[in-house]
Amino acid sequence: MDIGLRTFLIATAIAFPVIALIAFVIILFKIKQKRKEINASQQLIQKELLEKPSEQKMINRADFGKSDVNLQKLLKNSISHEIVEFCINTCIRNEYKNILMISNVELYESIVLSNKANVNVYVEEENFDINGYQELIKNNDIAAHSITLLKNFDKFNSFDAILVLNANQDFDSLFLKYEDRLKNNGMFIVANTKSNKKSLKNLVKEVKKYNYRYDLINWYTGFITIVKSFV
Repeated sequence: MDIGLRTFLIATAIAFPVIALIAFVIILFKIKQKRKEINASQQLIQKELLEKPSEQKMINRADFGKSDVNLQKLLKNSISHEIVEFCINTCIRNEYKNILMISNVELYESIVLSNKANVNVYVEEENFDINGYQELIKNNDIAAHSITLLKNFDKFNSFDAILVLNANQDFDSLFLKYEDRLKNNGMFIVANTKSNKKSLKNLVKEVKKYNYRYDLINWYTGFITIVKSFV
């Protein structure tokens, strides 16, 4: 065998495992970074919004920071406990009463939010598991709550807050679709467990056009709050 060819084959045989190892290390590093971002977001909510004595005093909840253990045994929550708590406390603090919930798996979030924040939760009928819901309340002792199914929006439908939790649709499309349904000083909250940075960037661009106040808490989890009032 030609010496040059032999050298090339040996170098190739060595290079491939090295490249594969480097690629593996890079992927592992990125995964760890993303996990850190998610944990940082949850810790921020936990520390700044849930553990502050002033926040607990303002909210005045006997079950502050506690999840519905009974409901968790029956349903899977699609978003973290910290996000659900943030939404509950936000509704109580701002005295919101009518909430539009947009979520892939909204049963747990809708029931807990309605019960703990004493609000009326509205969901679009086409995206709601009506059969699963009826089965749930028929066979289990579920905490008091108010969920209203919407078939079609009319001009009188307006909401104090719109919660977009793990929704399939693009955030900017949802914002443009529902922005006129949000009352002045109402809040549009987006939270996702999967990264969709492109959709989030487009959302921020749209919000800036309206000149509304917003707080981008975490890029990776897509956690952002938008207040319908001018900067």
